[in-house]
Amino acid sequence: HATVRGYIHGLVTIDVQNENNDKLSKQTTEDIQMNIKKLLNCHKTKRFPAIQRGGKIDRYVPTAVDLLVEYDFDECVYETNSPYQNIKIMHSQQFGNMLLLDDDP
Repeated sequence: HATVRGYIHGLVTIDVQNENNDKLSKQTTEDIQMNIKKLLNCHKTKRFPAIQRGGKIDRYVPTAVDLLVEYDFDECVYETNSPYQNIKIMHSQQFGNMLLLDDDP
């Protein structure tokens, strides 16, 4: 499955997803990128890491300026809702335990 978006300034984005949510090999993604570059006759392309969807633990945290940051969370140590906010303590291999208040680190 692929979604293609064109913008008035010439930018074209293509989101490629496989039906089994299996990770595509690096060679496959490079082949797709080169074929698109040839088809569109463009000079510059950029490939971004795949977003992992549907995992046991959500690895992505939006920032205040709407950037999406991926952490290496491997477990939720604690989660509760107080009268004021959602409180989570997530474990990360890189950072140890991380406090998230309303999904804000």
